[in-house]
Amino acid sequence: MKKRISRLLYFLMPVVFLLGGCGTQKEDMVPIKVGITDDIVSLDVAGTKDILSETVGRCVFSTLYTFDEKLNLSPCLAENAEQVSELEWIFKLRDDVKFHDGTPLAASDVVFSIHRAMNIEKAEQSLLVIADIEALNDKTVKVTTTDQMNNLPTLFVRTSTSVMSEKAMSNPDYDVNKPVGSGPFKVIERTERKEIRLERFDDYFGGAAKSRYLSFVVEPSEPNSTAMLLNGKLDILYRVAANDGDYLDLNESVNLYQTDSTKTELLILNPRVAPINDIRVRQAIACAIDKQSIIDNVLSGFGKAQSSIIPAPILGFADFKEYSYNPEKARELLAQAGYPDGFDFTVLTFDSQRKKLMEYLKMDFAEVNINLNYEFLELQEYLDIVGKGTQMGSIMSWTSNPDPDSTLTQLFSKAGHPTVNQSGFTNPRVEELLEQGRMETNTEAREAIYQEANQIIAGSYYAVPLYQPAVLVAARADVAGVCVNPQGIFGYENLYRKNQ
Repeated sequence: MKKRISRLLYFLMPVVFLLGGCGTQKEDMVPIKVGITDDIVSLDVAGTKDILSETVGRCVFSTLYTFDEKLNLSPCLAENAEQVSELEWIFKLRDDVKFHDGTPLAASDVVFSIHRAMNIEKAEQSLLVIADIEALNDKTVKVTTTDQMNNLPTLFVRTSTSVMSEKAMSNPDYDVNKPVGSGPFKVIERTERKEIRLERFDDYFGGAAKSRYLSFVVEPSEPNSTAMLLNGKLDILYRVAANDGDYLDLNESVNLYQTDSTKTELLILNPRVAPINDIRVRQAIACAIDKQSIIDNVLSGFGKAQSSIIPAPILGFADFKEYSYNPEKARELLAQAGYPDGFDFTVLTFDSQRKKLMEYLKMDFAEVNINLNYEFLELQEYLDIVGKGTQMGSIMSWTSNPDPDSTLTQLFSKAGHPTVNQSGFTNPRVEELLEQGRMETNTEAREAIYQEANQIIAGSYYAVPLYQPAVLVAARADVAGVCVNPQGIFGYENLYRKNQ
């Protein structure tokens, strides 16, 4: 069997980082094609929160800060940031950045973009910590916050804070499907539900991408996308179905890249809808799920059972044993809640790759007389429904950044947008803890703060963490420069064919 490519991260998480040699390369007019299972929501990343829009967005736009392949916070458009008082930060910008239309980056573009991100219809409520943002000169930005926030630069990693060209967006003919960013690629064309075609931006401040063209190809069918990879119609699978992992690993024409992830698959329970409003029902649902069976049969062993909202090794991880599989206890709880014969339970999701997961959940729930009905929706339809809070349950995944504030604030606080905080969870003590965590600088103290918040959220049973899947990416053997980190997001600008 071919050996999988892996490496150990500094925090003992395996990560893959395959570097291709430079050498002389001729122009490659054939795009590197990446297969994705669903379309992006929009190329206007200020108002989107799905991982695919983020992935494509990072190819086209740039943020003030980013995370590198080892998840270390790293400057991007900003050269540095300094906290000059409890509520004030100064960001110095790089002086070598150009937008795709040739316009140089200015502090006014940053102010424009952040203001827009704060005021757009689907704005992240966490941005409201910004009381004011102003340009002090052409390359200096001052940010004033409403409360002390010692980790403010992590807020500007999010693609929703991507810096846009104010000049371009002020043009009445501006086309959102051909955005003007400062990232390594420019958009040639987007065909909804089919393909997003990108071209290298030669003046990218990080250095020109190694391949001239890059395409994201939408193929919802797992068997079809795997076949397309094997016959050369795709060069990369953005995410490999777990049941295809061993098969692809045996194929000499393909390299399989694997690492632990910081992603958690979550069953969100909505207490605004009966009978989910009864905590005993939510506890019963949690106890009815055989997570190890899901790992073995759905993920083919490519993952681990999860009992914490915050995954290991992120700060604040807390093992919540009460989530353990116990169908007898589940039946007892349902009887106590007045449902000895169970009830009908409808769960929404948007990813066809979850089909097998839903079937195993259905079998688990049947053991305790819960009749699971599940619906696969288009992503936008799914977001529209959960945004209204009318669903009984939903399946979503969340990829955590190294700072737990982003995860807990967006998923389980009043600052979280309804399409993300899908349970509508709010808790005064959790809000207090999150505020403390933003002000605290001592790592051990922050660990205790986020562990307490994590335990409170877990004890509410508004969400049941199911598993932490491995990151599985497959690429044709002639594709080099592949970098897979625990978030499953890698630098597409480094991809190229070995025969170029």
